[in-house]
Amino acid sequence: MRVPRVRLTVRRMVVLVLYLSQVTLSAAEPPGAEKKEAVKDEDSRFGDGPMTGSVAFSPDGRTLTASSRFDCIPLRLWDASSGAVIRRLAELDPRVPDSCVRCVAFSPDGKLLATGDSAGTVRIGLMDSGQKVRELVGHEGFIVSVAFSTDGKLLAVVDEVQALSLWRVATGKRLRCFPLDGLEAVLSPDGRLIASLRRKEAVSLLDATTGRELRRFWRQRGHVFCLAFSPDSKSLASFESDGTVRVRDVETGRDVHRFPSYRLDLGLIDESYQHHIAFSPDGKFLAAGDARMKLCLWDMTTGHVFRRFPKADIAYGVAFSPDGRRIASGGESIRLWSIETGKDISRAKL
Repeated sequence: MRVPRVRLTVRRMVVLVLYLSQVTLSAAEPPGAEKKEAVKDEDSRFGDGPMTGSVAFSPDGRTLTASSRFDCIPLRLWDASSGAVIRRLAELDPRVPDSCVRCVAFSPDGKLLATGDSAGTVRIGLMDSGQKVRELVGHEGFIVSVAFSTDGKLLAVVDEVQALSLWRVATGKRLRCFPLDGLEAVLSPDGRLIASLRRKEAVSLLDATTGRELRRFWRQRGHVFCLAFSPDSKSLASFESDGTVRVRDVETGRDVHRFPSYRLDLGLIDESYQHHIAFSPDGKFLAAGDARMKLCLWDMTTGHVFRRFPKADIAYGVAFSPDGRRIASGGESIRLWSIETGKDISRAKL
């Protein structure tokens, strides 16, 4: 009888090794040995609980909010100091069954909160009461990101069908819509430029008024996962699948910094590991985090690692406090860290 061949992928091999190690350990226990109750690691962020998708600070640094990556959890505001829930924002939650908030953003004056959900709807509400004041429809697929312009007058929305829309916040009118080649696009803080991925092979800089491509940056190897402008709009950071966080000069396209993070033994970084990068408000630091590398902070002056946060474990969302002294990371909980000491200040459970 012919025995069918089984192809062992790397993932299957890892699972098999872990299973065999558990069987070996169980067999090694002497008869009658007392079984010890497993102790739950309080610092562990892995598990079956909800996972954050994005994290945002209010402009005064007192309040945090977060979206969910997969689960439909109620939208809430947390006290950044204690991690206590301040209020629920029920009017900004999705109305479509089984849809969830995918992204969040505060307006620069702290009065408004914008949310985008998996049903393709964007809602804008008052932060102090949670009252919905505007609903932006007409997107297709889920909402990938929402971001206010620096003056708070415009809201940039990226949806699943690879389109970026610019909305006027005061009227709820869509001003422009640009087709994209990828799901990642960011508006520069000064509102002049849009950085967009082109099939993950290159980064395009577009004029935010006309949509005309101004210049294009090609990646060196692999794909580009995410983008972030510096606060002065002069630099653009990208997280690339060769394990590099690259910072380019917007005008020339030349590399300002190349921060090596990590590489897999058998190739490039897996796209399924959510990547997030963010500049500090003063532009002195760049933070990068994901499910594998945890959370790392680079000094933009020296080009060296300033601090690592090994206990972050997962960093699906990353946000700096407005004063630049704290950083929030999202996983199964939102954790607030001191940049100066690296210590865990507080956490808010989803």
